[in-house]
Amino acid sequence: MNTDTVERDHREECLAHVVELVRAKVAPEQCGLLEAFVVRYFGQVDPEDLAERQPADLYGAALSHWNFARQREPGGALVRVFNPSIEGHGWQSTHTIIEIVNDDMPFLVDSVTMEVNRVGLTLHLIVHPIVAVNRDSDGTLAGVAPEDAQPVHRESFIHVEVDRMIDPAQLDALAANLVRVLGDVREAVEDWTKMQSRLLAVVAELDQRPPPVPADECGEARAFLLWLADNHFTFLGYRRHELVTIDGEAALRIVPDSSMGILREGPSQEISASFSALPPEVRAYARRPELLVITKSTSRSTVHRPGYLDYIAIKRFGDRAD
Repeated sequence: MNTDTVERDHREECLAHVVELVRAKVAPEQCGLLEAFVVRYFGQVDPEDLAERQPADLYGAALSHWNFARQREPGGALVRVFNPSIEGHGWQSTHTIIEIVNDDMPFLVDSVTMEVNRVGLTLHLIVHPIVAVNRDSDGTLAGVAPEDAQPVHRESFIHVEVDRMIDPAQLDALAANLVRVLGDVREAVEDWTKMQSRLLAVVAELDQRPPPVPADECGEARAFLLWLADNHFTFLGYRRHELVTIDGEAALRIVPDSSMGILREGPSQEISASFSALPPEVRAYARRPELLVITKSTSRSTVHRPGYLDYIAIKRFGDRAD
């Protein structure tokens, strides 16, 4: 008997106890539905993590997440951070629990984990089933669809256990931060192909209207941009600016409706605040006759990977080569 078989048998043994509770506690008309969800919910969890928890708490965690997911508006994330108790929730944990329901998409677990680490919490467990679900037109959860059903809508159910927090303000702050992070993920993912296409359009423009820089510099830049577009770069945001002078100072005016991903701007945003905050000698660099600017942003990423964002600027030149 190999290791995979032993782990599968151990997991099935743990889940059998949870299924017994479903059959004993859930109304008959809902029993089959909850059984299928429980098996899907814990189907990829390490058996040792399951064995460390009481069947009643595993049942309570799955039922809690299912009930939380019952109503969800399309295109939005459900997030809550709480401390379950027997009295209030019918199950308990020594940890603070994060529950998330979101349309399945890339970067979710990476980004949630980054935010947990950013606030200095230890992560004790992640359960992340991707569940094919059926919802009514008003967003009410109607059931679990077979994995091979077509068409199917897949949702990420993310259960995270972190160090226990007591202060309600801390719980609320973490929930709010996670909502913001998941919004960034959604914006980046939704605009991914549009940003990639925009980069290819810029390359085509270099071919049609060669900039006033040495040919070898332009060729090298073109090859680099095509390499980025060939899935070698994680596009998180794009924005087009016009270099203008305001009150004698260089400023970047945002071109309306050009922003994508995490740089989607509010309706009142016209000038790049980050550029305006730079020292004059740094802003003067924008007028130098160099095609590319590659540097690190002063902002940290909230999506996919921690660290400061990579910033790539491609200059467009006017008729006077400025």
